[in-house]
Amino acid sequence: MVQLRLPPLLAILVAASCSEGWPEAAPEPAAFSSLGTPAVDAGYEPEDADGDGWLAGVDCDDANPAVHPGATERCNGLDDDCDGLADDADPEGVADAAEWYRDEDGDGFGDDPVRACVEPPGTARVGGDCDDANPAVHPGAAEVCDGADDDCDGLVDDEDDDLADPGAEVLLRDGDGDGFGADGASRAWCEPPAGWSAAGGDCDDEDPAVAPGAVEVCDGVDDDCDGLVDEADPDLDPAELETFFADADGDGYGDPDAPVEACFQPSGAVADDTDCDDADAGVHPWAGDAFGDGLDEDCDGLDCEAGDAGSAYFVVCLSDVNWDTARWLCQDAGHDELASIRDAVEQAFVEDLLDAAGGWEDQAPWIGFTDQDSEGTWTWTDGWTGSYTNWNPGEPNSEGDEDCAHLNWRFRTGEWNDADCSLERAWGGFVCESR
Repeated sequence: MVQLRLPPLLAILVAASCSEGWPEAAPEPAAFSSLGTPAVDAGYEPEDADGDGWLAGVDCDDANPAVHPGATERCNGLDDDCDGLADDADPEGVADAAEWYRDEDGDGFGDDPVRACVEPPGTARVGGDCDDANPAVHPGAAEVCDGADDDCDGLVDDEDDDLADPGAEVLLRDGDGDGFGADGASRAWCEPPAGWSAAGGDCDDEDPAVAPGAVEVCDGVDDDCDGLVDEADPDLDPAELETFFADADGDGYGDPDAPVEACFQPSGAVADDTDCDDADAGVHPWAGDAFGDGLDEDCDGLDCEAGDAGSAYFVVCLSDVNWDTARWLCQDAGHDELASIRDAVEQAFVEDLLDAAGGWEDQAPWIGFTDQDSEGTWTWTDGWTGSYTNWNPGEPNSEGDEDCAHLNWRFRTGEWNDADCSLERAWGGFVCESR
């Protein structure tokens, strides 16, 4: 059963009629009352065909339940609220009206919003225009160098990363200030600030020493950004290279005939170049030598008796030479000097070498002790200033020009004696050292 909502006056009339009974004949329809409802007499039956709660005569479309007084006005060409005005003509507004924006400069972007069912003249569907008097200014416009926020993003000219002025200078970020920017980090500038460069190709923009055209040095880095590092780069500064020598036998001494130029010591090479047999790990300086075996085990060019005392490497040679020649032979063989004997331990070691040489009973080899510079003031040629001496009793006696010392081995004592430096004796020899 449909329940009707009646205006108050009509409800009173209906109630009265029901209590007294309907008259036999209905009177003529009454005119509408001042409340907008028809005057009802005992013979009138109210009608609401669409069941929207509004009676015909008040409801301006009693066939459409969505149309009646107080309904929501919508964009549908109907007077939904029965006020005599449809859609945009209704000053009370339309619920589902679209939002438009007043576009004063006709650039397709508006400013102030306007709601309407149909696009009003002089409006645009998109808002956000920050200068509606200038058609060149709107969202999405190209930002150019003109002191204006052309694309309405709140940023002007160089403030805007989207700057697209064809006259702007496109630069690369130069983080290390070396004049070259890193490729890819570019943007346009109206007035370029510091820290940006037109030149690119910097492969390490945090190191000012690394850039195209920089000097390639030995540092494990591609300094000139050509993709090549250290020795692999033909532009490497030759002064950077060090010379190493192949050490095929792994004895720590290199072959002078097998140099290797490199930035850093390569595997299988050493800085030393004094190995005279790089195929024999038992042959190298400081390897020791045996007199008379025809082999130069310690690579000094001398077939002498030699050994490592720990404090020094001593070489005892048999050769009929004077003191100056003996000193030169030591240095030419790669040893430091004629030997300085600094304590009793070294003295005993040299004596053992002499003994090992076999039968040197008549030898008195030179050592590096002399007073040639100042008579009576004995000094070591290697600069040693220690106080140890082992003179024979009564020596040095400086008979004649006896200014150079030797081991007095011919008397099997090992003690020292002074002699003429120019003597080339059949019972001579010399002792070299390397420390």
